[in-house]
Parts: sequence; structure tokens; C-alpha cells
Amino acid sequence: MVGATASALIGAMNLLLSKLSTLLEREFGKLAGVKRDIAFLRDELSSMNTALEAVSSAEEVSPKTKNWMGQLRELSYDAEDCIEIFMQNLDNEDSYGTMWKAFHGFITLWERHSIADEIAVLKQRAEEVHSRSKR
Repeated sequence: MVGATASALIGAMNLLLSKLSTLLEREFGKLAGVKRDIAFLRDELSSMNTALEAVSSAEEVSPKTKNWMGQLRELSYDAEDCIEIFMQNLDNEDSYGTMWKAFHGFITLWERHSIADEIAVLKQRAEEVHSRSKR
């Protein structure tokens, strides 16, 4: 029972970790701190994924672990949505000419700050999920 739920979550986490790594490789942390927050989020989720893999083989888990798995699932869905939007915006920039890139970069500054704020919130949520799992 736990194995199937954990396996689905592990699959989602692996996809998310891949996307976070791709984002870091492209080095699009153009706003101060975004690259660092993305790296932290990737590393924290990777650690949680390792713990999740250990739990996946258990026949039964505690209510605390089930709660942690639910929080991790919601965090991974929200993080994936945020990263998808961020990467989509970056992909759109690649198709523009030099003048349009400069103009587009200026008009999307607010959007970049908004995404940077979302990534910071995701980082904080990852820290909270981690600290709750230690209680």
C-alpha cells in the first residue's frame, strides 16, 4: 500500500529534480539569490527523495510519515508548476532578437520577481517540511 503511493511520489520527485537540475545548468538565476534558492531546493528535495525511497519499502508507516509524504507531494507539485512557468518564460526569450530580448527582459522584470518570490516561498516550505519531519 505504501509502496505504490511512495513509488508515484518518487517518480514525481525524480521528474522535478531533473527539471531543477536543468534550470541550474542553464544558469538562469538572473535575479540575486534565485540560483542559490533553486540549488537549495534541488538539494533539499533530493535528500527528501532519498528518505522517501527508504520508506517506500515499508509495509506500514506511521501517521507522522504519511503526513510528511502528503506535504512532500504538495510541495513537489507546487515546485513543478513554478519551475514549468519559469522555464517557459526563459524558453520564450530564446526565440527573440537582441532588441526584443532587451525590451522583453525589461517588461518581464515584474514576472521574474514574482517567480523569484515563489521560489523563495518554496524554499521556505521545503525547510519547514524538513524540520517537521525531525519532530
